[in-house]
Amino acid sequence: MNFRGVISEDLFRRSQTLKIFYLTFHPVRSGNDDSVEIDAPRLKYMSFSDRIVVLSKRDIIHEFLTGIASVTHMIISQPTLEVLYHYSKLGPFPKFYNLAHIQAAFSSSSLSLLSVFLESCSNLRSLILDFSVSTEPEQKMNLTKVPQCLISTLERVEINKLNIWEGPGMKLATYFIMNSAVLKKITLNDSHMTKQEIDFYNGLFILIRSSRKCQVFFDDMPLIMLGRN
Repeated sequence: MNFRGVISEDLFRRSQTLKIFYLTFHPVRSGNDDSVEIDAPRLKYMSFSDRIVVLSKRDIIHEFLTGIASVTHMIISQPTLEVLYHYSKLGPFPKFYNLAHIQAAFSSSSLSLLSVFLESCSNLRSLILDFSVSTEPEQKMNLTKVPQCLISTLERVEINKLNIWEGPGMKLATYFIMNSAVLKKITLNDSHMTKQEIDFYNGLFILIRSSRKCQVFFDDMPLIMLGRN
């Protein structure tokens, strides 16, 4: 079941079958705050758009994030990530204690948000990053903090579209390998690697890995296997 609507007054929606929810805020009542309540246990996708001033958007985003704080699986698109990036400068993220799996689109210009967001996900077990190098002016990549999930729970990482020879790609890969204490598998999807390059990274990653159980894969094939072919 889908719902698509425009709101200019308070809305309450309860459904046992609702899976997709689109909502547009269109404030017309001066001096009043509209509210939305949703009771939909099977909801999988939610989209908001509005014409509200920036100061109000901060509160809306905070309430929305707090409302979904119990989710176990999250997929974050690049436009959503940009909104979260600006929000992170205004206030802290709520804690996502139940969140175990994340798939997110990150560019090199937004990597400073990565560790900040992961600090809110203390029980994260798997992470998939669709990585891209931004054409925007390079910003300082702050990947010095080590969130709790890297120390105690994160077991699997997959980084797609990674060019490890580019500075941001190498920094991202080594960040997880060096700091993830219980990591079991990291997959670096870069099909441009030669055998000589694989041999080089085989030795490097073994030396710097924090978890002795960690296996490094290129294009879902174990690095040590590729290095011996």
